[in-house]
Amino acid sequence: MKRIGVLTGGGDTSALNPTIKGICLKAEELDYEVIGFIRGWAGVLDSGEYAVIKSDMIDPDLGGTILKTSRTKLGKIEGGYEQAVKNIQRLDIDGFIPIGGDDTLSVVGQLQGVRSVAITKTIDNDVGTNAPDGDVVNYEEIINYYTPGFATAAARVAEFTSMARGVRTTAYSHDRIIILEAMGMSAGWLGLAAAYGHADFIIVPEYALVMDELEQKVLERYEQNKEVIIAMSEGAVGPDGKILHEDEANVDAFGHKKLGGVAEFVAQHLKDALAEKLQTRNFNAVIPSYLWRCGAPSAVDRDNAIALGKKAVEDLDQGAGGRMACLVRKGDDLVATSVAFDTLPRKENGSLVPRKMDARFFDPEKMCITDAGVKYFEPILGPMPEARRPAKLDTKKITDA
Repeated sequence: MKRIGVLTGGGDTSALNPTIKGICLKAEELDYEVIGFIRGWAGVLDSGEYAVIKSDMIDPDLGGTILKTSRTKLGKIEGGYEQAVKNIQRLDIDGFIPIGGDDTLSVVGQLQGVRSVAITKTIDNDVGTNAPDGDVVNYEEIINYYTPGFATAAARVAEFTSMARGVRTTAYSHDRIIILEAMGMSAGWLGLAAAYGHADFIIVPEYALVMDELEQKVLERYEQNKEVIIAMSEGAVGPDGKILHEDEANVDAFGHKKLGGVAEFVAQHLKDALAEKLQTRNFNAVIPSYLWRCGAPSAVDRDNAIALGKKAVEDLDQGAGGRMACLVRKGDDLVATSVAFDTLPRKENGSLVPRKMDARFFDPEKMCITDAGVKYFEPILGPMPEARRPAKLDTKKITDA
């Protein structure tokens, strides 16, 4: 029996188990055995572990990854690439499927003699390329329409922002200004999803945050509604291009400084600048952190992830290598296909260039989504929901009675 190897690297998402499920289903159909390496790239080292996995072991509605994961960087381990190749070959792996984000997938080209078809995974949605520039967006030309895991996280951002099930109810009830922090190191895709929860303003890394402009917008909106919801990406930058808040002492194996806490930074700034003018000190930060990436996948994420797992196995069975299974849009539908891995732009060090949020999807002056952005999200989140608001009260002062 021929063998396919698979691993999951980097941060977990809700779509990893469904991806592995799809791999196992198609592998069993084509008479392959699936070898799962435990804890990402750490699993292919001499000290690593592996297990034979079957489709009936995997619940596609369970988030996370049955294979576990890590942020191991083979390039920082002496002989890491050589160990990986040796051990993959030692287990008679005929084809290899790494599932991960830009850091995990940057390793693929270093494994000489290993035939691979990669599958992307990141809630940041930053692996792939946008449609070519133009006044009209051709959505069918987006390479890797969305990365599995993003759909679930985006739905959660919209939910946490909304009046239906999110922080808007608290903002209304207490006349609060709430800053909701979404993940997104260098791309604002996840923050942009807050438009589906009708956030008042959205702050993304692609556009520098000018505090004076934000203060004025908040001032005007609060005087109008007595509540404001701001959604912002953790990687938001200031006019100098530097990230507003990061942990200098906490750096992962790939050199990324730990982000998180920018919402608290902005909430405090707005409080200092506007508390007296607005006669309120109700400025609050909400940082869901790991809640964005944990838990069960949405149906869209689950079904597309299974399809991508199957597609990767099909490619390997047909002798392909050096490819990436990804989603493309055909009309209103998303379809699993694959592209040459070299299609994706790379930096000089071999790592992938993160895909920025398409500039046509965001209005930086209004700090909100555009119609083109809404059309992008429709296959992922469905039609834009109507904003829900409490009935307007005709209030009167007691002294006027």
